[in-house]
Amino acid sequence: MRKRITSMITVISLTLCGTIGTYPHNANASAKEAFEDISKRSECTKVFDNDNGTYTAYSNTAPIHYLNNDEWKEIDNTLIEDSDDYYRNKDNSFNIYIPKEYSLGKNIKNPVIMNYDTFSLSTSITDIKMPDRPEEETFSEGVYADINNEVYTTIDNSAIAEGMKAALKKSASMATYHSIVEDIDLDIAVHNASVSESIIINKLESLPETITYSISVEDAIIKKTEDNRLQLIKDNEAVLILSPFTISDSSENVNVMQVEYDLTESEEGYEVTLYPAETVNRMSSPVMPLSLGSEYSYDRPFSTVYNSQASLHPSIIIIT
Repeated sequence: MRKRITSMITVISLTLCGTIGTYPHNANASAKEAFEDISKRSECTKVFDNDNGTYTAYSNTAPIHYLNNDEWKEIDNTLIEDSDDYYRNKDNSFNIYIPKEYSLGKNIKNPVIMNYDTFSLSTSITDIKMPDRPEEETFSEGVYADINNEVYTTIDNSAIAEGMKAALKKSASMATYHSIVEDIDLDIAVHNASVSESIIINKLESLPETITYSISVEDAIIKKTEDNRLQLIKDNEAVLILSPFTISDSSENVNVMQVEYDLTESEEGYEVTLYPAETVNRMSSPVMPLSLGSEYSYDRPFSTVYNSQASLHPSIIIIT
């Protein structure tokens, strides 16, 4: 089985807050599954009624809810069919549209689309220059996506309420395009507050000299920061951030290096040209496959506001 490397921003690391409220407890009451108190939701927290006079709160490291008309809705990143050309994540304020068919070339039919608030971005790989390979051989006629809605298949912690486990299992999904170029695959992973792309290079002789992305934005500009991130700015505020591009190998200790790139303006918006071969040439004995990764995440204030006016004061905090 080929080892795959994917960039996953959502870390399932939970803070379990026990004994939030203490009420009369009936010791003879039969044990029941804890149920969620929806009125106590926050962006990153669920609160469960244990049906014995106590509550348990679970605080995730990434959002598990989004605010919709003053109501905290549960995020569901299951990829579902949206149209003849696209899949989309089922329920999130960060709306992602994944093409059913991915093809390389200057005339992009179906780019990846990201919508958040009033912001919209579309992106696609337009060019991969391979060593000693004619350009026409690098463009694929179209590769169909393999969809994986079970990125998190098991969460082995008996202390976690089933409702929380179900929410975590819906927090990530992935589309894989096999052989967009010979010996090169593409993974696009959807998370609760980000989208990551990983270009999987399976053979060293197929390492591209350059990879070019086209990025289009509506009523916004893109700037490169001193730390090699890209900021997508609208109304003088950064609304989306693209992390530095990195390439990593499959060695036990994992060699990771930043990939140099150029940002230029184009008729469609912007072009980002990466130089992976230059980077890998500086690696010491890289182990295949390689993964060239990037991640788009929206810039958001961390929110802990509850729908309910109830104040929660946990007396026991367990870190798992």
